[in-house]
Amino acid sequence: ETVTKGLVHEEAFDRELAGQQHYAGVKIELTPAPRGEGNRFVDHCKNPELIEEFLEAIKQGIFEAGTSGPVMGYPVIDVQTALLDVRMKENLSDAMAFKIAAGMAFRNACSRAEPLLLEPIMDAEVLVPEEFVGEVIGDLNTRQAKIERIENKGPVQVVAVHIPLSRMFGYSTSLRSVSQGRGTFTMQFSHYDKA
Repeated sequence: ETVTKGLVHEEAFDRELAGQQHYAGVKIELTPAPRGEGNRFVDHCKNPELIEEFLEAIKQGIFEAGTSGPVMGYPVIDVQTALLDVRMKENLSDAMAFKIAAGMAFRNACSRAEPLLLEPIMDAEVLVPEEFVGEVIGDLNTRQAKIERIENKGPVQVVAVHIPLSRMFGYSTSLRSVSQGRGTFTMQFSHYDKA
């Protein structure tokens, strides 16, 4: 899963646990990162009270919250989270409170940032004798493939495509039937894109 819209979100954790009051407030900014860059955390907090222990707890809370997204519970990827500010109360703020507040902030921000589901896109190469190239391309087009290039390799043509993994189920049977059993293909993971 990923987010498609940037936004600023503020969250406070103020609760009594095991007879002791805990308090922490965080303000974060979520922005979509370029596809394939993974998740990033940046610290833009100017609050002098923010100590390293609390910063680590915030970072940990955000990364743990990212393991389960708001759409269907899949990991959240390609999101940049910037810590803008923190709020604390003397004797009530600790690392655990900051970790929980950061996790809540990330989850709630994700659900408001127009989340969407991503699917794996594969790089595939189909090797086929020249006389079957037309049928192979026609079949790939019905599977939402984006053709990158077609090139000669001795007696066969190589058709290179980007194709959603979900469209590749049953492809070997289909390729055999359109190429009279003379076509082969290989594929490997390329990237994630909008499902």
